[in-house]
Amino acid sequence: MCLIQPSDPPCHVCSQALSVPPEQNPNYRCNTSLLIDYCQSDEKHSYILIDVGKTFREQVLRWFTFHKIPRVDSVMHGEDYISLGFLFGEKSRVAYISDVSRFPASTEYVISNAGAGQLDLLILDTLYKTLEAVKRLCPKRALLIGMTHEFDHYKDNDFLMEWSKREGIPVQLAHDGMRVPIEL
Repeated sequence: MCLIQPSDPPCHVCSQALSVPPEQNPNYRCNTSLLIDYCQSDEKHSYILIDVGKTFREQVLRWFTFHKIPRVDSVMHGEDYISLGFLFGEKSRVAYISDVSRFPASTEYVISNAGAGQLDLLILDTLYKTLEAVKRLCPKRALLIGMTHEFDHYKDNDFLMEWSKREGIPVQLAHDGMRVPIEL
């Protein structure tokens, strides 16, 4: 709405999203998703895509080509938005896991799996609640996703850097195309 019905002054984040190329602009945001590139010791890669959204085609054209992702082996949630012939080819076997429900944006949820190497999912509606939850969970590193246009990547990451130093927990806003290496 900021671009269709601009305010006075115009929204800085939304204006920047149009004026700076996405590859150079962490304020340019597609729908949130995650691609896991799992590489076994024999150098065989498996690509697992989590949460395919309406902007999936744009993400493939921009980030899959940039990071040289050749295929997707499995999809978790959002398979309605993908074109199987486009990405997987007709002979590929794709496993779908679609029992993950959508969450209302303004409600706090915690989904926790106690097993080693599993993820906790925490959906919160304010930065204050998010930082309080990060302090309770005390992760080694926290990447925040799903920001609205009210978050400016540069300004808010500066704030989060100060908070991280004070609290001893590294927290930052994630961005499209971000790579996060993880040792298992």
